[in-house]
Amino acid sequence: MLSFLCRCTCCRKLQPAIHKAEISTQGTHYLLCLFSKFDRDQDDLLSDSEFQNLLSVSSKRMIGQDWYQSVETDAKFALTRRGFISLFQLTAYFNPVYTADILAHFGYSYQMAEPDLNSAFDVHKDAPWEANKSSKEQPRKVILCNVIGNRGAGKTSFMEGFLGRNLSLQSKFRDKIDTQSPLHIINQISVYNTLKFLILRRTREYNLDPKEMKSDVNCFIFDASSRESFVYVQKYYERYQMHFGSRSVPSLFVAAKSDLIHDDGKLLEEVKAYCFEKGILPPHIISVNVTTVPSDIYLELATLATYRGAKTRFRVPQFGPGGGSIRQRVSSFLEWLYRRKLVISGCVVVMAIVAGCGVVHIRRTNPAVLQDLRNFRLPMFALKA
Repeated sequence: MLSFLCRCTCCRKLQPAIHKAEISTQGTHYLLCLFSKFDRDQDDLLSDSEFQNLLSVSSKRMIGQDWYQSVETDAKFALTRRGFISLFQLTAYFNPVYTADILAHFGYSYQMAEPDLNSAFDVHKDAPWEANKSSKEQPRKVILCNVIGNRGAGKTSFMEGFLGRNLSLQSKFRDKIDTQSPLHIINQISVYNTLKFLILRRTREYNLDPKEMKSDVNCFIFDASSRESFVYVQKYYERYQMHFGSRSVPSLFVAAKSDLIHDDGKLLEEVKAYCFEKGILPPHIISVNVTTVPSDIYLELATLATYRGAKTRFRVPQFGPGGGSIRQRVSSFLEWLYRRKLVISGCVVVMAIVAGCGVVHIRRTNPAVLQDLRNFRLPMFALKA
């Protein structure tokens, strides 16, 4: 059966290689009404039976039997409103025609009094490789983040932590179903009061091609207690930068399993120095073996993807309570200038300041000399004229 979207204008113009579709505001409103209709007990949750009743309206299956691994649920695996909308956003991002087919079976055009399904989708040009030097906001609501790391680095735990699940909750989900780790995780996140949907995509561990790392932001995750794990992500980061150069997207290093560090933090100090050398943000340190998983790192990833101008933030190293010696401060400042390729500009600024101070000193001490200098320069301008 041909999908309804295939007969719409937006689908005829849609090219998956260069366009991305997402559920529009009107489409979201329709899905929320659908959620309320099938929420029989009015608890703002869709239980497994309620969700199956909803899907029985359509002959199409959703992403798979393990859909609740990819979106937000409660502790009893009931689907929340956020998880329900996120599920459709995830499907629309990777397969908009299939999503439109589901909405057509749900009766979107009839219930919304629309001639087609165009109003249910927003289509944006997918241009992740265009380096946006300004801080202009990314217009798309759905942003993609690659999670890159070797086997055992903690990618799956990190991704499910985005749904607020610690290690104990993750073990319950693994006991419920016997499937592989989820390939995608999606959840809502607010970036400066703007609602975004962040997709975390787990990449394969071996022979990763830089072209497969196409996304809006990259997260390089490594085991904080294993040097080999960091060497792995370091290799792929440098290969990625060498392949794409100025077209590369923002990157962030994440040190997972921080509760297992046993080398007094020496590896983390080396990683911080490496990030400073490459001009990227210092690594985030995280552990999901806690009661509440911190959400600041996911907000950082969403912000980097939303505002491309924030993809590199050079920070002068901070000193201890003593503030460091003057020599250390000057050395660090000069190193910062070197990283920013501002050595020449800095020298010009210093020379201009010195010259200005000299002119002020002459004006105060001997105004006649300053007048002689002015008279000496006049013939030179006259000759040029």
